[in-house]
Amino acid sequence: MAQRPLNLPWPYINQGHQLAQRLVFAGFGPHPGGLSYHDCSMYRNDGLLTNMEPSTDWVWVPELGRWGLDFGGTDEFVTLPYNEAPKLITFAYWFYNPIDNVHQRGMTLQEQSGASYYAYLQYNKDTYDVNVGTQNSGVGVYRLGATTLTLNRWYHMAGTLDLGQSSPANFHVYLDGRLDDGTTSGGGLPTASVATLVLGRLMTYYGQYFMADPCMWTRILT
Repeated sequence: MAQRPLNLPWPYINQGHQLAQRLVFAGFGPHPGGLSYHDCSMYRNDGLLTNMEPSTDWVWVPELGRWGLDFGGTDEFVTLPYNEAPKLITFAYWFYNPIDNVHQRGMTLQEQSGASYYAYLQYNKDTYDVNVGTQNSGVGVYRLGATTLTLNRWYHMAGTLDLGQSSPANFHVYLDGRLDDGTTSGGGLPTASVATLVLGRLMTYYGQYFMADPCMWTRILT
């Protein structure tokens, strides 16, 4: 993966397309955007690269034919001006894992105090799979994926959460477009009424990986 110059007008998604319905963040399009992560949805929730260097952390991904971000395993993340706590959530992004000694903190709706989280989708290093979940009074509520992931290849991962229900049986994992549900743990509903969308961080924890095309919907996709 390497950097390459690109100068194109910024696109936005056709709002008449079915995938645009209740899409609140779509991080794909011509990059790099300097310190800005441009949102292609109708909401224009442009993000801010924090503790990142645009000249090296924007990387061209020939396997996907577009740009991605390099999270270096330190205090690197992207904050987005989305501050709601929806009951229906779909997270999705492309993911490349070069190292297996850390959790890969993909997309998080983090409570504004920073002490807890409302919802997340990540790679779990302990079980080597996709992990989608929430937190109920400090206790994790989640579903793991069924597939063991390998290093040094791209995966498309997605997770859906119905937070109007109290069981992680209503959480689902998708890997490369296929349902990939594994085991569940915990129960109960998160209590936050406001949460901020963050890429690359779960509370004060970070990951070392590449990400492309992160998206979030406030509805359940299958």
